Amino acid sequence: MYTSLEEQTVYRTNFQGVVPSATFITVQERLGKNEKFGRANAPSKMKELAGLVKCADCGYAIKIYHFPNLNCYGRSTLHCCNVSIKITFPILREKVAVEVQKQLDVIACKLLESNMKAKKRSDEIAKINQEIERLVNLAALGTMDIEQVSKAIEERKHKIDEIELTQERNLSFTEQARISDCLPLVFHRLNDEEKKSVVNLLIEKILLHENGDIDIHWKI
Repeated sequence: MYTSLEEQTVYRTNFQGVVPSATFITVQERLGKNEKFGRANAPSKMKELAGLVKCADCGYAIKIYHFPNLNCYGRSTLHCCNVSIKITFPILREKVAVEVQKQLDVIACKLLESNMKAKKRSDEIAKINQEIERLVNLAALGTMDIEQVSKAIEERKHKIDEIELTQERNLSFTEQARISDCLPLVFHRLNDEEKKSVVNLLIEKILLHENGDIDIHWKI
């Protein structure tokens, strides 16, 4: 597929083509999108970064044709990009690993803080439940008006509902993603499959600049 008409030649024939022009163009555009957004990188070469690395200039996939060199698909195949990547895959992989570890460390700290707050809320709920139990006992003994007891109990139950709602809203990303039991993680100690799982959980895409700089779009 060519995205530029420069240096292209058009020939007019006296017979009808096998594939209608509109269909051919549509198919070529779809193939280009598949390369850009779908089967971006060969997993055997790009490891845990497969499908995530895009050219910051044109948006097409960064691929490995001759290891360890990185190539922009828009430049090497579509001829629509002038970017020539200046770093190799091992360097890129290490750069991403450093940033992933930073995120894992931040998540681990947030998880610790979240657990401490959850413990505090649980203790508060337990205390309120004890108060409700005492009110019920007082009502049973006849030492308090039933209407007053009911009102006091409802107030405390409402307080419990507020605490539980706050707890629900503060559900951390790690708990939503069900990785809280795995933290803290040391990224470089994981095997390739584990790295891939973590990277795909945390990263939406990685934009790679010609000079080797990276912009990571996180899912968190």
